Amino acid sequence: MPLLAIAQGTLTDRDGNQYHTVTIGDYEWTTSNSKLKTYNDGTPIPFVSDRTAWANLKTGAWCYFNNDPTTEEKMGILYNWYALYHITQEVANPSDQDNEGTELNPASADWTLGRWNQYIKNNEIVDGEWNALNKYLINSPNFPQGVAKSLATNEVGWWQQSTDPGAPGNNITLNNASAFNAIPSGLRNQNGDWDPIGFRIRFWYKNNYNSIKGNTINIYYANADLYPEGIPFGCGLPIRFVRSAQKGLSLNNLKSSSFKIFPNPAKDQITIDCANLSDVLGWTYQIVTPLGQSLTKGEIKKGPNNIQLNAINGQGIYFIKIYDHSNNLKETKKIMIQ
Repeated sequence: MPLLAIAQGTLTDRDGNQYHTVTIGDYEWTTSNSKLKTYNDGTPIPFVSDRTAWANLKTGAWCYFNNDPTTEEKMGILYNWYALYHITQEVANPSDQDNEGTELNPASADWTLGRWNQYIKNNEIVDGEWNALNKYLINSPNFPQGVAKSLATNEVGWWQQSTDPGAPGNNITLNNASAFNAIPSGLRNQNGDWDPIGFRIRFWYKNNYNSIKGNTINIYYANADLYPEGIPFGCGLPIRFVRSAQKGLSLNNLKSSSFKIFPNPAKDQITIDCANLSDVLGWTYQIVTPLGQSLTKGEIKKGPNNIQLNAINGQGIYFIKIYDHSNNLKETKKIMIQ
């Protein structure tokens, strides 16, 4: 059974970069693009900024978008397809290097790049992680905004505007219900030039599309769907990491009746009612953004706790985290602020 709620965690890669993660359905995803600059064995992935050098590459490399290091914080870095499989010298058939378990991972092999097509897992045929994400968002009543909007960032200034219903560029304040936070960070073409930001985000995922193209997932500013497509190995794209949901992160294991949070959506005030708990001495709450930034916090008391929302600027999806007296996270609930 898919999980019914979203839980948040963290991942630290072998280079020391930390990522927030979110559990959606049966899988845990990083909520920002990879900044990893080393292969699985710890050797550096070559950095290539020069346009001509990039265009001639047949081996793994990474770069900053527009050769600007300041973009890494928000957008991560871009990889050509060869970097995903540690290709350090030109080979006749690059697609043959796409072997199970050999792709780039952040710290351990349970984290992968995901895939779209069905594959065998624990002797069962299952949907690829990206397709499972797509189906979960389509079928869950928690994401009426649609797939693309639920994955796309709601941060102002990123998406081009669109009049298409369900598209990320249409009323962006309703984006990012899943907390996946996809930013339209463009890409580097195989000739070394740059596509502009604001229009789309493509992520590499496992398996080659054909002998000259790798597989990508596409989120477009004027399209309500999540869809795969193939692009040349030499392009520079971001990546996300995914693994099977961990039991410790599943909100299914929590008693949803412990707390009542209302109204939801909220505007000026929200109430946390913990009348069902006998002892909340020393318990606290925290309201955070989908990226984990703390906006307001305070103590929880027995009965209704009325929280003013005037310190939070901006409509959209947020999370209320509730901690016990030992600062253990007990519950996370998604809220909409209008």
